[in-house]
Amino acid sequence: MIREPMNGETCVIPLRDRGFRSFMCSPSALQENLFRVLHMDSDKLPRHVRHINVPGVSVSIQELMDALAKHGGEDKLALLKEETNPELERILRSWSPDFDTTTPLRLGLIKDESGEDIVKEYIDSLRK
Repeated sequence: MIREPMNGETCVIPLRDRGFRSFMCSPSALQENLFRVLHMDSDKLPRHVRHINVPGVSVSIQELMDALAKHGGEDKLALLKEETNPELERILRSWSPDFDTTTPLRLGLIKDESGEDIVKEYIDSLRK
């Protein structure tokens, strides 16, 4: 819902709930965390643990819209269309809005500070 408006394209948000929260991280944080995990000593995790979540932040649709308007321009909001799609909404609501990132942070992984920072980073990358 950020990429499309910043490219002048319409984006359909498949639910009408601006309070809906989703867990996300920026591409740069994901890249850095993958690098850190690939270079992590194998004894950092107990033998029975085979996965960890990449740290992220829980962000609402409204927070993303506010960040888009602030960093991309109010005009971009006109390209967002909120339409109920029951099938997609059911899938979206089955996802956890947040995760415990205590272990990955203890292992030295990084996380973004906010959804606004993620949006700003993307928009700034377009201007380079």
